[in-house]
Amino acid sequence: MLLFISLAGLALAVKRGWFPLRPVLALPIVFVILLGLLTDATPYISTSGSRYQLPAWHFMLLLVTSGLYFLYRYERRLGLLVILWIVAGLVLQSSTDWRPFIQGRRFSFLFPPWQVISRLVSEEPTDPLPIGYRTSTNILNWPGNVDYPQRQHYFEDAGISIRFAADPHDFELMIRHGAIVTPHIWVFLQTSIADETEIAEIRATMDELDYDLCGTRDVGVDTLIMEYSWNLANCMRLDPKSEFQSDTFGYRFIRAEVDTGTATLFLADSWSTNVDIPLQDYMMSYQLISPDWNNVAQLDLPLVHEGVPRRFSIDVSDVEPGDYRLVAILYDKETGERIDWFENDGPSPDLLTLAEVVLH
Repeated sequence: MLLFISLAGLALAVKRGWFPLRPVLALPIVFVILLGLLTDATPYISTSGSRYQLPAWHFMLLLVTSGLYFLYRYERRLGLLVILWIVAGLVLQSSTDWRPFIQGRRFSFLFPPWQVISRLVSEEPTDPLPIGYRTSTNILNWPGNVDYPQRQHYFEDAGISIRFAADPHDFELMIRHGAIVTPHIWVFLQTSIADETEIAEIRATMDELDYDLCGTRDVGVDTLIMEYSWNLANCMRLDPKSEFQSDTFGYRFIRAEVDTGTATLFLADSWSTNVDIPLQDYMMSYQLISPDWNNVAQLDLPLVHEGVPRRFSIDVSDVEPGDYRLVAILYDKETGERIDWFENDGPSPDLLTLAEVVLH
């Protein structure tokens, strides 16, 4: 009916001599005829591919607007017929089942907005690890027709690691395995898939592993990002407070902080070496020293996770309140020989003074 209204306007224009028929107005008719013939004779014109014909429908717009204009020229009140097109468009948009028209393309809108997550992660100075919870990766990993999946485009090419957990148990195992070397984690999920109970389980896991919730943000239609950081990171980038160098090792101390609720001293550091030596022979001893040089708490660990921030903890529940000094000693576990550090202001070259610690 709407098309007949425009055709009536064109007929009125021709009858009154306002507008002689021009070849350009024949293009919509040619387009419709060709579209019908191709649809009937070939399998390439289909409902699901109808979006590919949208540019050609501009010819139809030319015909429709011309007809409405001439009706308006004849009687200005007829210009209100434009409202019929607006109403028809709103009804079509809200009541039509669009699935046959977009088919597989609609699945792109049912997943998290990868392009937004990638951009937010790349702009974040803390360099978080994004972890998707119960998120299908079929579209993300699908190579398409160019053997170039979205995962590579949005994440791998940008140097962003991304991981996925299938259920609460899988998520907990993943976090426990990587918590020691992952200071910042962004957990993202779709609220249409993960319910409040699962979200509560995620938060309980992160809380148990001493991560602080730094904030949340909503992206896309139903994607929620929960931003977590180590409790001693205070939701900020972890930069070393002091650096030390020896003949064979480099050591960077990042931060130490006491959790009074659990009576635990957390510390973060990193190390590296530029020579080929048997690392399994070395241990790092972290010691809490009293003002009279008594060792009140100690943690000895092997050299693991080279080149990345690491977080460890020392139980200080049995330590009396007071002021203490956190020190570190790197030694050969077989011979007991200690490593000396250059430009070390400590009481001895092999003793690194890391931080002052106050226990209440």
